[in-house]
Amino acid sequence: KVASPPAEEVVQLMLPEEEAGPVRETPWAELQLGEWDTRVDVPGDPDSVANPVMQGLMEEMAQHIVQEDVKAYEKGLDEGLPNGYGKMIIEEWQDGLKKITMRIFWQPEGVDEQTFEKTFFIHEEAGYGE
Repeated sequence: KVASPPAEEVVQLMLPEEEAGPVRETPWAELQLGEWDTRVDVPGDPDSVANPVMQGLMEEMAQHIVQEDVKAYEKGLDEGLPNGYGKMIIEEWQDGLKKITMRIFWQPEGVDEQTFEKTFFIHEEAGYGE
């Protein structure tokens, strides 16, 4: 398998194309509407209004960002994800359909902040999490 750039890899780990993955396996009702940030919406952060399930997802995303940054650095193939963080925006798109936007941000030294974004739609009846 060809390695994707680190930011794409993080999104792929959370919402893989070939299998369900952590986000799709989350019960529909727990996919809380809002904009969630790996810098705030993690277990134990008093500023977070995310439910515990969302905090768990954001913590997992944060860990993937760190791991992919380290991997890229070790391989020396990519700048990695310095100062990396992620956001997950969940919107009610229409009845029974949620739009999920995954955004990864990173800032290499001396360069503007970089962003990778990918959007997914999840149907209530898809039944991944059952």
